[in-house]
Amino acid sequence: MKRVFVILLATIFIAVGAVVVFIATLNLNAYKPQIIKAVKDSSGLDLSIDGKISLSFSPVGLSVNDIKIANPNMPQKTPFATLKSFEVAFELMPLLKKEVKVKYLQFSDGDIKILKYKDGKINAIASSKSADSKQVSRENQKPMPAIMADQIILKNIDITYDDLGNSTRVKVRKMDVLLENISLSNSDDVIKAVMFEGNLDIKEVSYDKHKMSDIEAVFGLKDAVFDISKLEYTIFNSRASGSAKVEMALNTKVSIKNKISKLDVGVATKELNGKEIFKGFVDTDISLSFIGNDAKSIKQSLGGKITLSGQDIGLQGYDLDKILEQYNKSQNLDVKDMGSFLVAGPLGLLASKSYDGANLSKSIEGGATTFKQVHVEADISDGVVTLSDVAISTEKNRVALKGGFDIVSEKIMDVQVGILDNAGCAKYQQTVQGTFSKPSVKIDKVAVESVVNIATSLFGKIKGNEQESKQQTSTCKAFYDGVVKHP
Repeated sequence: MKRVFVILLATIFIAVGAVVVFIATLNLNAYKPQIIKAVKDSSGLDLSIDGKISLSFSPVGLSVNDIKIANPNMPQKTPFATLKSFEVAFELMPLLKKEVKVKYLQFSDGDIKILKYKDGKINAIASSKSADSKQVSRENQKPMPAIMADQIILKNIDITYDDLGNSTRVKVRKMDVLLENISLSNSDDVIKAVMFEGNLDIKEVSYDKHKMSDIEAVFGLKDAVFDISKLEYTIFNSRASGSAKVEMALNTKVSIKNKISKLDVGVATKELNGKEIFKGFVDTDISLSFIGNDAKSIKQSLGGKITLSGQDIGLQGYDLDKILEQYNKSQNLDVKDMGSFLVAGPLGLLASKSYDGANLSKSIEGGATTFKQVHVEADISDGVVTLSDVAISTEKNRVALKGGFDIVSEKIMDVQVGILDNAGCAKYQQTVQGTFSKPSVKIDKVAVESVVNIATSLFGKIKGNEQESKQQTSTCKAFYDGVVKHP
């Protein structure tokens, strides 16, 4: 019995040794032409393998080095994708169950340059001969075996996307991706058949002159729901965090949450406008959701809340307190000024050339304003934005807005602007209506009374106006009672 066991064990070792010797002496590089032809027939793309194809034993797998891919049908014949190395490790036993069990797939040091030409063609897409010549019916197609993988790894991948039609460029630098617990069942619903969990790290993403950096994400896909449970990134020199969820049903449902603590508004305005208009920091909190696959349905279903708040925010180039102070230096208003005031509000008055108008216009040139407090709180429901608590305070004044916007019809829904007294009553009130492209001032009783109020209260040139102002303050209905305090 002992002799039989020894013989059996020796036989196994000899068989294993023979397999090892066979694999070690197998020259996979001789199969390069067949591999290149198979890629060409299936995708229409030209594959070149300049490096070696090597086998490994622990784990069982192979590696391919120096890979290039080009599209022969495009004006630019140079490779649009290069890969320093590709590695795959797999298990053999699951193949008996018509399953492919992959330990890992690893793509390292890749550079992908996607180019969209003005005619809409993309250099990474080519038609294959087999796809063009053969039309296989769904009935004759055999179901694909279930595929499972422990990991798919992308290390140090750069991606560039150029759209020649609108001259835009998107660049992704130094991207690392780890996908785990990957499975692809033979379900008829392709989206529901795919499951995985993953981590993402990107050094930098740029869109023209705009950049995001140090991006980190934790995500997963299960039952057609793509869930980003953690998302952190740096934008405008400020760290942001949030999450997102995409439910890929018949009508896609998307929900997004994002917070930025101490957003540098100086860096933000300089990057967006080329000039540092503001200085300071604000906190932002955004929560949005929508349903649909087109712009109209997204607008109609848009809901959520947007909050922005900050203190001691500097405005460069405009002295708002000085602008309002100039009203007090004017001796009176004539019909021309009153009409200008009704049509365009305070800035319209500043543009007037009568009386101190010329000097008033100079007051908006240069100078600065410090917003002691800024608060924006807007609620969104079914594409309608309601300004729930929007106000600013300077060292001498407080201004508030209320009303809303209809995103679907692109209409301004009677947005009211009020310059407030210490009781929250509007010393001056104006209503803006119309559309986003053609806003206009609503001329109504409130607007006319506001002009009278300016003449009696702000300019203080009518006798007894102090007593009248006190009476108005005690009897007026508060225009604003939010979180921004009067200076």
